Order: sequence, then C-alpha cells, then structure tokens
Amino acid sequence: EKSTRRSRTGWLIYMQNALINSLSKRQSTVETSVFGAEFCAMKSGIEALRGIRYKLRMMGVPLCGPSYIFGDNMSVIHNT
Repeated sequence: EKSTRRSRTGWLIYMQNALINSLSKRQSTVETSVFGAEFCAMKSGIEALRGIRYKLRMMGVPLCGPSYIFGDNMSVIHNT
C-alpha cells in the first residue's frame, strides 16, 4: 500500500480440497524488500499450518506425509 508502505500477508490452507483456514491482512511491520515481506508472510503461514497440524494430531486425526507449501518466490521457499 502506498500510504503506509506495508505489504499484505495472505494464505489459504486446504485439507483434501476443502478450505479450512484463510487470512488476508496488512503486515504489522514495514519491510524494505520484497524478499523480507514475502518471508514474513511465509513464516506466518507456516506457523498457522503447524498449529493446525498439532491440533489435528491432538484430536486423533492421523497425518501421513508432509504438508505442501506453494509460493511464487523461490528464494523465500528455499530459505524457509
């Protein structure tokens, strides 16, 4: 956004093609680079995903295999 110089964080979390969590909000910090802004967004998305996986395991839902993360910035994906 031009007035505040803050980027927007957003993610969608699906489980078996069903949307179970989503977020779209303005970041609380001003980042000086695209990498920094996208890294913050990826970090918060992964934290939400880890929390969901933990809650599902505590409810007895078996989780087999990894969770897949999709993004458009390969340097952020390789550094997270």
